[in-house]
Amino acid sequence: MKVPETFWIWLAWRLPRHLVYWAAIRLGCNATQDEWANESPTDLYMVDALKRWDLSGRKPHSRHDYGERVDAERS
Repeated sequence: MKVPETFWIWLAWRLPRHLVYWAAIRLGCNATQDEWANESPTDLYMVDALKRWDLSGRKPHSRHDYGERVDAERS
């Protein structure tokens, strides 16, 4: 079952601001890594960041994507 686009728009406007803020940071980070690592985030257009998100298929590369502390495992 496909969820209508209007539902996602409705949901997006009701998300907590703090969550949206960090989602935007994640989008920007994704759009300026790997083959786009030379690009400055301040020069990045939102449309380009969204296209890159779609292209990446975005599977987390490591536990850092989840904000977990990896150095705790080393001790």
